Amino acid sequence: MKQYRATLLAFAVLVATLPLSGCGDPEDYKDAATITLKTSTQSVAVKELAIFTVTSAPPAEGFDACATIMQYSAKGAGMDLTWAQLPRTDTTQIFEVRPRQVGTLSVVARARCDSSGQNWQYSDQVDVTVTETTLPQVRSVTLTASPNPYTVTGGAGVNFTLGATADAGCTVKLSYQYTGGGLPATTVNPATAGIFTLNPNNASLGPLTVLATGWCAENSSVIASSPTVNVVLNP
Repeated sequence: MKQYRATLLAFAVLVATLPLSGCGDPEDYKDAATITLKTSTQSVAVKELAIFTVTSAPPAEGFDACATIMQYSAKGAGMDLTWAQLPRTDTTQIFEVRPRQVGTLSVVARARCDSSGQNWQYSDQVDVTVTETTLPQVRSVTLTASPNPYTVTGGAGVNFTLGATADAGCTVKLSYQYTGGGLPATTVNPATAGIFTLNPNNASLGPLTVLATGWCAENSSVIASSPTVNVVLNP
């Protein structure tokens, strides 16, 4: 009897350590799955393509892979498309929507495992503004620091170079935020392209962290960000 109880206990421990996902229990997959939907632009002109990327978390390790079905819905701006299926079963797919009218295009994606009866997993809704003509955008924001690493007792500050690339017709607006190295969290808005200097004063409160953003005055709904710059501080 003791041997039987020990076998049951060992089996229970084994089951408890298995990953919860895959094409088995629908509720297990529901807990593990994450559906994200992103777009490369937040505004397009009528009949231009709005491009979206949808990603579904793959089944957890230890379970047989299952085909992932992905669908999307596009409403507004002359569109009334309900759950069009994407052609492949990759966990990351790109699709396009061409709005027909001025307005707000609202897109939602969903996914599920093909061979199970699980519930659909839904992404957040992504809205795109559709205009008569294409609004200009800031395409990228650049931010670099020198020197990095920086010696706090060295006297001179850290020089940052801020820049941006944008469409023709864009009046570029820039800002940056910084904190760390004994400096309080601060936002500088407006900022100017070129070089600015920060003077951290306490390496134990580092690193000095800076992030820049940019947008067009003609299209403030689309904001581009630089990679975060972390300056290593030496005492």
